[in-house]
Amino acid sequence: MAGLSANRFAGCFVDYRSAELIEHEVRTLVGQRIFAIALGYEDLNDHDHLRHDPVMALLAGKLEARRQDCAPVAGKSTLNRLELSRPTPTRYHKISHEPAPIERLRRWIEARGEQLSWPLSIVVQLFNPTAIVVGGLFPRPIYEALLARVDLGRLDHPGRMPLPKPALQVASVVGPDAMAVTSAAIPIAHLLGG
Repeated sequence: MAGLSANRFAGCFVDYRSAELIEHEVRTLVGQRIFAIALGYEDLNDHDHLRHDPVMALLAGKLEARRQDCAPVAGKSTLNRLELSRPTPTRYHKISHEPAPIERLRRWIEARGEQLSWPLSIVVQLFNPTAIVVGGLFPRPIYEALLARVDLGRLDHPGRMPLPKPALQVASVVGPDAMAVTSAAIPIAHLLGG
């Protein structure tokens, strides 16, 4: 599933680099970045070590480098070129991004944040929690963007004192690890719940 997402997201970029000189294709760069974020490596500096990691190479879909002087996946400098991409390529920024797919993603996040407002507002009215924690398979930045658009006051009524709003938090473990942690917790929850 994540590989499909990486391929689709890679389609948001246009690579104007000379094909014969490219060691790391955009698809590999995007996959590497997505998997690193999902695994908790959000800082680009981490990639100077991750570029030599065989598991990261497997996840990014590139087990071997084409040239002997390169690692299978990219380091921070190459990934920085991807992150600093612009709609129009320049002499120094030859990977550009297509604004339309990125705009669709932004609109999707806004719409889903709007949709989450209703059920989460119901949770606030029914249980008055101090915090609501969300998580799953998306990378942390997606959840943070979604939660920034949630309005927990949807069911507040004029003339009635509104309930205190709970903190909206992203789970400490997101991405593929979240499923493993949740699955491991099921037998414990069953034992504690009776």
